[in-house]
Amino acid sequence: MGFPLGQSIRALLFDFDGTLVSSMSDLKRIYFHFLEQFGKRPSDEEFASLVGPPLNEVVKILKQNHGLEPSVEELLANYKVLLQKHYSSSLTLFPGVKDFIHTMHKNNMKIALVTSANRPFVEHFLREVSLLTLFDAVVCGEDVKRGKPYPDIYQLALKRLSVQPEEAVAFEDALMGIQASIGASIFTCMFGWNEGEFNHALAHPVRDWFHVADLFKIWHEKTRN
Repeated sequence: MGFPLGQSIRALLFDFDGTLVSSMSDLKRIYFHFLEQFGKRPSDEEFASLVGPPLNEVVKILKQNHGLEPSVEELLANYKVLLQKHYSSSLTLFPGVKDFIHTMHKNNMKIALVTSANRPFVEHFLREVSLLTLFDAVVCGEDVKRGKPYPDIYQLALKRLSVQPEEAVAFEDALMGIQASIGASIFTCMFGWNEGEFNHALAHPVRDWFHVADLFKIWHEKTRN
């Protein structure tokens, strides 16, 4: 399906890792380091399968998959230390996204962050890049019982913004995130996907944030006329 040019859009819902910020290579290195310190063998395939769920779920899965001896609480604390050391300080926004958010905010769009990442990390980053005050809601993995690919986190974001699914557009890159937003009946712009790779009436591939900005310019002109 093409971009919903005739639709009344009131809210934009942003994923964080791999969508708003270029962070996937850093997250992969942290995952590799986490397992290697226990003498376990990480893999690209396992890492890809863990992009989406909240960190506490990721740690539970890794404990089960690799027979890790420490408790989930200890493993979670360990992982958070690695994130603090190697993740927060290296994040960068994707080109074009900051201007896009500012433009949408000026056009009275409601804006939410919808991410499995931990709240302290994402809010600190958004504050550092002077974007936090532009977000009407920040919904994180710890806010719901079931993380992505379940739609719960997107449904909560819609509730906090007081909008209906058909009034929102989501931005995602990973399969689990796309499944979550589509599961909440939200039209989703997919980064890193080619035409035909993922076919759904509520999904549309986009190249980058400049492509997204162009689509919204067309949408704005069409809805204004």
